[in-house]
Amino acid sequence: MVQFVVDSMLGPYGKIISNWYLDHQMLVNTFVIAIVLFKRLQRRSRPTTPEANESSRVS
Repeated sequence: MVQFVVDSMLGPYGKIISNWYLDHQMLVNTFVIAIVLFKRLQRRSRPTTPEANESSRVS
């Protein structure tokens, strides 16, 4: 269903992109999940200091 919508809305270029994604979806999805996990772990490992938190507050 989604493939039909993409093919009809984007024309031949959408069909090319859709076919490429369907052929390589495991690689693409792994890459996206790796980026999300990296960003979350990077955010958690950032140290929080009281000075940094107070400077961002608006009185």
